[in-house]
This record gives sequence, C-alpha cells and structure tokens, in this order.
Amino acid sequence: MSISSLNSMFSGGNHATLVKKLLGFVQHPDNNKKNTEDDRAWPEKTIKSIIKKIKKIPGALENLETAVTFKDSSTECVTLPRYVHPTK
Repeated sequence: MSISSLNSMFSGGNHATLVKKLLGFVQHPDNNKKNTEDDRAWPEKTIKSIIKKIKKIPGALENLETAVTFKDSSTECVTLPRYVHPTK
C-alpha cells in the first residue's frame, strides 16, 4: 500500500475502510451459543469508538493499524484518552 493511499485512508472524518480492515482481525469465540445481534455489533461499535478517541492524536491511527495488521510489537504505544464524566 502506498503512502498516499495510507494518508487518504486516515484523512477526513470517514474511517470506514479502517473499521472494515480492523473488523477482519476480530476473533469470535467458538461456542455452541447462537450469536445475538449485540454479539455481532459490539466489535464494530468498539472499533469506531477507539478510532473516534484517537483520530486527533498524530500518528495514532497509523500505529494502531500497523500493530494490528502486521502484529508488530515495535510500533509506538497507542494510548486511549481517558473519559472523565463531568461532575455537577
């Protein structure tokens, strides 16, 4: 994949390509239970939430994709900002 295609993937507000790519790495447990709609939806919701939290951190999306895609432990850490619920 070229640098320009990587840059276009991460620019703007549409990260659908990255979400689909990361969803390909989700491993579902093998069990005899039927998967409910929630069981199938939570990975996508989780990935979208992570992308939303880190998209403004320079290089974070690229590091996440590299770490997951290539199982590369030498990438920089991707830290999720902590959500602090506002107090009244």
